[in-house]
Amino acid sequence: MTYVSCLEGDWNVGRESNDRGLEAAPLDSELLWPRVMLECETGDIAQAEEYLDRLLNEQRRTGPERLLASLRTFMVIAAIARITGDRGRLELAAATAETARGKRS
Repeated sequence: MTYVSCLEGDWNVGRESNDRGLEAAPLDSELLWPRVMLECETGDIAQAEEYLDRLLNEQRRTGPERLLASLRTFMVIAAIARITGDRGRLELAAATAETARGKRS
């Protein structure tokens, strides 16, 4: 629901749908990365950063199931840099990508 709502430009419905999911699973990367993008795309960079921090903390957890989260995390960081013009985390994105690559090996 979050994706469709955001694609339609219905940010409030997307946010509400995502909130319901995050209530049940507050560290779910499948919910966090679209929320980072939603907040960034709607101009709430401070809120996007908060969700990004949660996503990064989740990405640091160990285990093979975190590979997908790692891959999406570096894409989200790069997208935020593109949207905001703040290139400060691109090194983090590169390091995250390297970590993901290392986990696949």
